[in-house]
Amino acid sequence: ALGCLVRLRWSQDKKDERDAYKILDSRIRDVIGELDGRGVSNILHSLAKLQSSYRVRDLGGLDTELVDRTEQLLRGREEFKPQELSSLMWALMKMEMEVKRSLVDAVSRNVLANSSARLFSAQDIANFLWALAKLGVQYEGDLVEVGAHLGRRAAVVASLFTVQQVENVLWAYARLGATLAEDVAVAMQRRALAVLGDFK
Repeated sequence: ALGCLVRLRWSQDKKDERDAYKILDSRIRDVIGELDGRGVSNILHSLAKLQSSYRVRDLGGLDTELVDRTEQLLRGREEFKPQELSSLMWALMKMEMEVKRSLVDAVSRNVLANSSARLFSAQDIANFLWALAKLGVQYEGDLVEVGAHLGRRAAVVASLFTVQQVENVLWAYARLGATLAEDVAVAMQRRALAVLGDFK
């Protein structure tokens, strides 16, 4: 049932039906305590894709409640998939939400505890790092270790990065003030050169 709710909320995003939004958002609030990692990340992602100010301002705190539920799940050691984490961070950035350090730390611990960095796709890495940098979080604590793990993963999947993703990854590390390991820097440099013709 919750999966249907998430998919329905996503489909309504594409129809611009305000009354339907209100009904669905009320239902989401009713079951928010039952949502898992996939549910909260999908709903936040769909909300972030809505561009009109109406849908951001008139959520009545639903976005904050979803973020609180996310942190609760993370602290409860629910395993989030890489795509769910990257979608989560991307959504928070797009919605211009103020992200608490406790949430960033919980995300970092989740990645480290589940060794999920090795499962991040090129797109997941680019979206996750870019969102972190845009959010202006302090690059410290467990996040430094996460950045290092994602850097090593980036070197492994370097050949899969698009030109935009290469730009986003390199920009994000620079913005965060991170120092790339030599092998990571070399891998990204080689990929940048390989797609140089696509840079605009």
